Amino acid sequence: MIASDSGTSPRGARIHWGYVIAAGLIMGFAALTQPAFLLFPMVIFGIEMLRGGGFLRAAGRTAVFSIVVLAAVLPWTYRNYLVLHRMVLISTNGGPVFYLANNPMADPFINSGYQEVGEVDLPQDEFAADKLGYKLAGDWILHHPGAFAALMVKKQVVYLGDDAMGVFETLKRDLSLSSTLYAPAKAISNLFWLALWAVLLLGFPLLFMVENWRLWYGVLFLPLLYEWVIESIFQGGARHHVPYVALIAVMVGMVLDLAVQPASKFRQVSPLP
Repeated sequence: MIASDSGTSPRGARIHWGYVIAAGLIMGFAALTQPAFLLFPMVIFGIEMLRGGGFLRAAGRTAVFSIVVLAAVLPWTYRNYLVLHRMVLISTNGGPVFYLANNPMADPFINSGYQEVGEVDLPQDEFAADKLGYKLAGDWILHHPGAFAALMVKKQVVYLGDDAMGVFETLKRDLSLSSTLYAPAKAISNLFWLALWAVLLLGFPLLFMVENWRLWYGVLFLPLLYEWVIESIFQGGARHHVPYVALIAVMVGMVLDLAVQPASKFRQVSPLP
């Protein structure tokens, strides 16, 4: 949202580079805890294109954002070089995570999406395991596209199909609540989650009646879509959607607000292409 600078006109507005730099720093620090955010500049580029400022403007802002993200990460990369004596951008566990999420034994419905074993045991050496993990997973995906597609659907269900992580952590894990009491608490959490999605899906067309809807669409929806794609490929779980609940809540609030507005206040827009 900082990078979008939504307070200005989406077309022809002056670029506030301070916002772009601040957003890049924040995303860089976030990438240190979740390396998947290193690809987030793709979202920024999508947002900029939706603003309507043109390709060069979008590419320029995205380039500056990406450079700042990298600048925030590089001190940790230098630390890795001193400790590991190799160039490791952030971590060495990408290969094992990728493999455990994509192998014949992978099942997102077990253990909340977190696999502990694969078809073969990876080497103890972290660098060898990282390299072999990427290779084994890539080979399996290449030779089993149908199974990979089915696995992606299962991961998507796990990612967005449950919102009772808070109930589990507080009542089940900490207090060891009996199943008799835990089940209704979990059902209430998921019912609220499903109600939010029902409102959003039914009222989604109303969002296109908002002035500068392309910018709002990019800022609120593209990050969620980005994480949805990441979760469809790598290991994930329901708790990974928690940071994006805020975006969903904003969109639901906009839908409810627009639903009670008289039609005369809607900005007339042309249909989506």
